[in-house]
This record gives sequence, structure tokens and C-alpha cells, in this order.
Amino acid sequence: MRSAFSLTFPASWQRADLRRDSTIECERLSRAAFEGLPDRDSREVVLARRRFQVALLRPVTRARAIGALDLYFSAGTRRTGIGPMSLMSFVASADKQERESAKTLVRLGLQSMSISVFETRDMTWSRSIQRTSKTVDEWSAVLLEGVARDATAGTAESSDILSQGSVHYATGIPASPGEFLVLSGSTLGTSLLGAQIAHLDSIVRTFAWTG
Repeated sequence: MRSAFSLTFPASWQRADLRRDSTIECERLSRAAFEGLPDRDSREVVLARRRFQVALLRPVTRARAIGALDLYFSAGTRRTGIGPMSLMSFVASADKQERESAKTLVRLGLQSMSISVFETRDMTWSRSIQRTSKTVDEWSAVLLEGVARDATAGTAESSDILSQGSVHYATGIPASPGEFLVLSGSTLGTSLLGAQIAHLDSIVRTFAWTG
């Protein structure tokens, strides 16, 4: 990739060091995400940090495996109720004659009907939004591997419906025919999925090519 770029993240977001051991890096990220809380040593916060650490392992491992450029995480804030999110950047290659970023998302396995145009400042992206819903109990099975079952106590009813979303953005890389930059955002179980997607959109709107 010949062009560098920048994104502006809120202070609550943390950048993963993909050169480090995944387990060690996930522990560091989870501690950093909850460091500023006045009650960071309370049972509730300790369990939330453990849940977040477990949830980080899969995306960090995947990002390393595909050679991602960057990976950022947010644990969410209790003030707004917006839950955990991640945003990963990587390069997807195609034939040098390829000009349509939407086809890049299709090649990544996303349905063409989910793809729309997303405009930011001086750029046009192809964007795909995917949504799934599960109960709190179902999320527990996914996120709490190796973590005490009572980690969700006091946070939500087991029958409550939480949603997960993934948002993928793709755009052509200047002076690199057939190469596309993909920003892949994901959320973890939340009842405020729309707000999380809007938050990811706001970060992508800060994107700028820098070189």
C-alpha cells in the first residue's frame, strides 16, 4: 500500500499492538480500558474487565492472522450506555482493473443487498451493515469462555435481547490499482446498536489520506 492515512479516535479507544503475544496484549488492553474508573477494583468492574479481556482475544488473534494494519478497541462508557466496539483496517487485493469497492466487500463474503454508498468529506465508501440478535444467555456462552458464570449478574436479565453489528467500509487506495482499504467495525452485545454504528460512522468520517 503506497498511501498512508489517519483516523481520529476518542480518548476511550485503545490501539492493539499486534506484534505482541495475543493473551498478554488483551490483558493490557482490558486494564487500560478500565483504568480511569474510580471503582476499578470493585467486583462489578473486575468482572467487566475480565469479560472484555476474553472478548478481545478472538479479534486480536484474527487481526494478526490476516496481517491487519491496525486494530482499535473501546470498552464503551457507562455514562452513555454504548458498549464495546472494535475497528480494524486491512488491505484487500483484487485484479488491477477492478475499480468498484463494493465488489471488494462481496468478495469478503458480504451480501450485495447489504452494501450502500457512504459519503465522507472528500471520499466515497462502500459500506455494509450486518446485524444479529441474541439473548443475554446466548452472549454469555460466546463471551464468557473461562469466566465465572455470575459475571453477568446484576447487568441484564437473561431473557433480554442484545444485538451485535458489523460495519465494513471499503475504498480504493490512490495510486494502487486493484488494492482497497477496508475498515471493519464490530460491536459486542448491546441494546444500543444504532448508537454504536453511528459512533463508528463518526470515526470513519475523520479519515484522511496523509501520504
